[in-house]
Amino acid sequence: NAPVLARAKQWCEKIASSTPRGGFYFTSQLGSTLNKAGQVGDDEKRTPVPYGSATCDGLGILLLTGSKIDATLTSQTVEWLKSNRAYDQVPGFPKTDEIGWNKGLHFYYLAALSRCVNQLSGKHEFAKRSIASTICQLQRKDGSWRNEANQMREDETLIATSFALIALGNTSQKKSGVEAEKSNTDSNK
Repeated sequence: NAPVLARAKQWCEKIASSTPRGGFYFTSQLGSTLNKAGQVGDDEKRTPVPYGSATCDGLGILLLTGSKIDATLTSQTVEWLKSNRAYDQVPGFPKTDEIGWNKGLHFYYLAALSRCVNQLSGKHEFAKRSIASTICQLQRKDGSWRNEANQMREDETLIATSFALIALGNTSQKKSGVEAEKSNTDSNK
């Protein structure tokens, strides 16, 4: 799988290097409306605006393909997430986000952010607690989660609840079943 991961890393680095801000956006197709946070610059040099959920996905790709935390691109991406820190909405969108993507991707963003925080190890306990606190506050009385925004179908309780539980699982201090079983096996040796 090394050649596959190397190509994925190259692609990811190409996307990230096209914006000096360290964040990621959805697609490399300039002018695409799939870049939900819009674009900046004049007609000749328009670049997509990075936003939180895409940046989390980009960081995840960098880490999964072997990029080190202290590598320039990876550290710039982590810095983008820190400087655009938000838990109540997806960061990176303009203040006049008329479509409401900053809210419509909320549960997906929290799940993706929690995955990144886990991959970055123990330096980010505040972020874990903040994500968990946000998720707990958003739980409905029936035990489910639901986003009022419908852009990404997070208004469906199955989708929102799945993302919410992924985020909670990633921020939990407890070991997963596999890790706990391995610890028990190791201690019995």
